[in-house]
Amino acid sequence: MMDFVRNDIKYGFIDNKGMVHSPDEITCVDFEKIYYLQTPEELLTNRVGWCRDCSELIRIYLIHHKIEHAVLFEEYNDNENNFYFSKTFVIMKNIDNNYLEVLDNSYKGYNSLYYSDNLRIAIKKSYNNFVEEVKSNVELFNYNNLFLGRYNLTKEFFDNKFNFVDFVKQQYNNLQKEDKIYETSCMAIVCCKKNGNLQVLTIENDNNQIDFPKGHVEKDETFIQTAIRECFEETHVEINEEDFIKELSSYSYNFNAGILRMENMAFYKYFKAINVYKTIKVFSFLVNEMQVPTPQAEERLINSKWYPINELDYILSYENSRELIRELRKFLIY
Repeated sequence: MMDFVRNDIKYGFIDNKGMVHSPDEITCVDFEKIYYLQTPEELLTNRVGWCRDCSELIRIYLIHHKIEHAVLFEEYNDNENNFYFSKTFVIMKNIDNNYLEVLDNSYKGYNSLYYSDNLRIAIKKSYNNFVEEVKSNVELFNYNNLFLGRYNLTKEFFDNKFNFVDFVKQQYNNLQKEDKIYETSCMAIVCCKKNGNLQVLTIENDNNQIDFPKGHVEKDETFIQTAIRECFEETHVEINEEDFIKELSSYSYNFNAGILRMENMAFYKYFKAINVYKTIKVFSFLVNEMQVPTPQAEERLINSKWYPINELDYILSYENSRELIRELRKFLIY
């Protein structure tokens, strides 16, 4: 089926009058007004389709074969500058239990991309690729113009021919699969003594927010292993369990998923819950060598830097992190 979609379905779309269009025949604004989403049966007959059309055919195939998958829609909508870009895509679980994006007929010459053994991370990687593609085409990029949602089109949709984008957003906004979910991330506060001063490793994202490396717990990891891995992934600074000195106070917060506007990479909520309750486990480390850090660009990190511990009250962006530094000072002698 995947080869059929990529090789036998012409890349284009059908308008609401049955006319066939190539991708560059029409402006993005007009596209949303005239685009007609085909049923899988219509796509098989017409043999021409857009990513939205192909995703529904792929979905039917995966459901029939009982293959775990997710269908997602992402868009960048900048009304002020008259720029619109969207993508619909499918992520499936293969026989090796890895999640990968199923490449449709817009990806001629490519094979399906390996992403991760974790669905959330696979979605995140695909989303990051989308963001980079948008950034290369706009002068003033704004994360508030992004949307990402998981959706399921029903017979009701095709019978009534709703507007696709409106339907997807409304359906996502009404998702009540779970009232709430709980997530845990682990943070690494890495210290190093240099010339009698204690330096602490930080990261800075492209919104100029400064904090410490942290991230989600992966399968079979202990919390401290997560903190060590995230530190290396986000800064390329290597630490190990022998460098561990103390677990600091954890902290928690919750947020509302809403329609999932993508400011601050909010999609890691996994698209299942309206209310997300998050706990941060915090681990401190002391290393002998002040390695030169390199920020992880794929995570929107633009800088990673060592700062004297006494400067962090003025530099860190979040009060929770400033409280952790105050706690750290109480037992560290430097």
